[in-house]
Amino acid sequence: MFIKTADKKDKNTGKVYHYYKLCESYRIGNKIRHRIIHILGKLDEIQSDKEKKMLADRIEHYLSGG
Repeated sequence: MFIKTADKKDKNTGKVYHYYKLCESYRIGNKIRHRIIHILGKLDEIQSDKEKKMLADRIEHYLSGG
């Protein structure tokens, strides 16, 4: 699992907002697809890719019954 970022721009103010989604990768034939597991919303505290990976790992551990 991994965390994917989606950027949305407010047309009125021009401000960009970052929203996060928990995703997993899977294959259909030779193509890799991403499936959204959960939309996490706006998480201002997450800044780096390392923090995204840590959060995804913790959620995956929790969902697996750990």
